Amino acid sequence: MKIIKTITSAAILMFVGGVAQATTLKVDISDSVADVASGYAGFVFSNNTVPGSRNYSVGDAGYVGGSIDTGSGIMVTLASSESAYRLVDRGGDNFLRDYGSIDGALNKAQDVVLSGLAFVSATFTASLNDLGNQFGVIDVQLSVDGGTSFTNVLDDVTYGSTGNGYTINFTSNGSDDVIIRYTAGGNVFGNTTGTTDNIRRNRLVTFNGFDLTANSVSEPSSTALLGLGGLALFLRRRARKL
Repeated sequence: MKIIKTITSAAILMFVGGVAQATTLKVDISDSVADVASGYAGFVFSNNTVPGSRNYSVGDAGYVGGSIDTGSGIMVTLASSESAYRLVDRGGDNFLRDYGSIDGALNKAQDVVLSGLAFVSATFTASLNDLGNQFGVIDVQLSVDGGTSFTNVLDDVTYGSTGNGYTINFTSNGSDDVIIRYTAGGNVFGNTTGTTDNIRRNRLVTFNGFDLTANSVSEPSSTALLGLGGLALFLRRRARKL
């Protein structure tokens, strides 16, 4: 009987551990639902308002490939020391046209807060484009423990114009918020001699939205559960014979 219990425990570990299919959450900041880019979930708010939070569940537009949340969806919050954000609409539904930022952003931190993530290794890719006249640099920091501590990740990332953005990798712990913090001017760490021109350069950070891609997450698959059930039945019958 002891041997059978040992085999059963090993079988559970073998069958339950699995890798989820590739999952992405793609979020587009926009001033209207009609202008949200195709294939993206919209984070819609009006100019000079508090953006607040939005919750996205697997199966929603932009959240595809399987769940990487703890059961209640992924909540995305835009937050800063300033309450209201500017929402700049350059026209059309192109992902690169709209962006949200606090005004006069120089040396002020802005956060993207991801709540409800399961234990997952993921890549966060931010788009920082503008088809108009905003441009500058930011420092990027990361917290995976709900803001208790931050790691300096990227120094002097360029925003504005087209083709700009950044990518960071992280592993969430399944309970705490993940916070991506960016500060205009790039004066937080590394090169701290960023511009002080608060009229044009660094006035608005051109944050268009982001892609969150899961690299791996442990979860039981349906095939694994069926196999585990069959093995348990076999071992139970064998135990009776013994």
